[in-house]
Amino acid sequence: MGDATNRAGRAPMGDATNRATTAAIAVGAAAALGLSYLAHGWYRSRRSPRVLVLVSGTLQDGFPLRRNLDAPGAPAEFVGWALVRGVKMYLDPKPRGCREWVDPESGERQRVNPALVCTGDPKDANVYACYAVSEGACLRALLGEPRMLGMTPDTALVDLRAEETSRALASFLAGEARRWWDSSVGGGSRNSVGGGSSSSSSPTSAPSKVTDEECYALDEDRVAMLTVVAHKVPAGAVPVEPAYVKDDGTRVTSFAPCLKRFGGGFELGTRAHELGLEEAIRKWQRRMEGNGTRGDASHAMLYGAAPETFRMNYAVTAGEVARTFSSKRAVIN
Repeated sequence: MGDATNRAGRAPMGDATNRATTAAIAVGAAAALGLSYLAHGWYRSRRSPRVLVLVSGTLQDGFPLRRNLDAPGAPAEFVGWALVRGVKMYLDPKPRGCREWVDPESGERQRVNPALVCTGDPKDANVYACYAVSEGACLRALLGEPRMLGMTPDTALVDLRAEETSRALASFLAGEARRWWDSSVGGGSRNSVGGGSSSSSSPTSAPSKVTDEECYALDEDRVAMLTVVAHKVPAGAVPVEPAYVKDDGTRVTSFAPCLKRFGGGFELGTRAHELGLEEAIRKWQRRMEGNGTRGDASHAMLYGAAPETFRMNYAVTAGEVARTFSSKRAVIN
């Protein structure tokens, strides 16, 4: 009777138990694989080479382009602040005629970003945010984004002794500089950034062996870093008043407080700030148009910032490169 009942509608207890056990094993295996995948991703993100890069503006935390510093499985990490001397800040509100100009009738908001121009005057200074960024993300961070910007490895100098420079960052940079210098004076060679493990993708050259006659000494106050700067003052840019002036006369700017002041003093992220910023931008744009400045069309076209100029600054596949260029050889004219 019992066997007939089981055959008629119910599986034997053992079969049900086996199925439950199998399902539990499958769930456990999937969970283990998921954890393994996450752990592998974490391990790769921790092991992947990072570049320390200084940014000021919409690449900082709290602004829309911050995501440009992240790579899949390798998010950028904020490591501190740095005072960079020799750069002067302008705000770029994109006057009419620029690729990024937004028609006020469209209802969309005009973006504004800083343009930090190298002046060579140590009394011009800006507080930059420093991020540890994967090499690939660093390359792509500015592609398709605000005009006239680029990264320079040796133009901007961090003041290691400035109170604005984070102590942990200053200590790290000073230690890397000392190890690099000691190895070069000793005649050794360093083929990686900061003298760490060798990385062919991030080489730097050590100076020639120092002789007694030259009497060089390590610059312990300043370090050059990869830094976002503007190649020139964009047409129609707004000169920025410093956030404060130091006792030695240094005029210090910083994007968030300077943007707050430009937008009427309202707290960033509030509706009042958005409206105040939009009003300030449009007011400045009208002023520029009244002065005959409409994005400086000749320079916009010359430098690739005009709306009709195509910018080839995105990735193509290896297959496209192979199909298009692999059969061709460079010819020296």
